[in-house]
Amino acid sequence: MCPGSFRLRCEIRTIHHVIVVPTFLLVRNPGVGNAGMVDIVDVEVVFRDYGAVLDASGYDPVGDLGANRTVGIVDAGIVARAFDAPVFS
Repeated sequence: MCPGSFRLRCEIRTIHHVIVVPTFLLVRNPGVGNAGMVDIVDVEVVFRDYGAVLDASGYDPVGDLGANRTVGIVDAGIVARAFDAPVFS
């Protein structure tokens, strides 16, 4: 070590930023049975039409809760998540 020199201490810290992006899914009313809550009737409506697409036989827009022209897993997830919840109009 040379005279007059000194050691440097260096710390490298990594800060990870977390970016939270809220997402929203606008859906139709999952309480299609008009019972005031999401119940087994609403589940039946979605699964009765499961796999149906717009302009095909068996397609009922009532079961297309995601309004994406297909009755599928998105609609099943919507009705499952809202199951047993009150419906507000």
